[in-house]
Amino acid sequence: MLILFEDSFTYVLSIENTDTMSESPIHKAPKETVARDLNNEGYRVFFEPLYSPLENIDWRRYHPDLLAVRKRPEGEDIVVVECETKPNIRRLESKNLASLRIQSKLFHQAHLRRILVIPAGRLGSLDLKVRREWEIWIVEKYGKPMKIPVIHAS
Repeated sequence: MLILFEDSFTYVLSIENTDTMSESPIHKAPKETVARDLNNEGYRVFFEPLYSPLENIDWRRYHPDLLAVRKRPEGEDIVVVECETKPNIRRLESKNLASLRIQSKLFHQAHLRRILVIPAGRLGSLDLKVRREWEIWIVEKYGKPMKIPVIHAS
């Protein structure tokens, strides 16, 4: 892992994943915007980790665009971020997110938060059933994301 520092912004980039280095600006810019936002919320952000950087998180055949972790006295907050330039429910379901496993420590709670990042103007192409499990962040290049919260079933 390589830790990069940029204007008090810290993120971790997986060396094994060279695709991140040559990624298109259309896909890279939203990730950087979301990573900065999560970093400001106190999260440690990992860019496209091939393997889980934490011992209590595991996955098979799944690689999130971003993984963010924030420690609290009562547990951990874990964020999985997927960036989709052309959002599609089938593509999101095919990412094998079900293989993500989180093992909580005794007397601690792990809270999982899912964020789907899409470009401005693409919300109409997304099945809004996604909002039952995912926050939707609409991002325009390096602007502040518009955040649409999860809809909790009543």
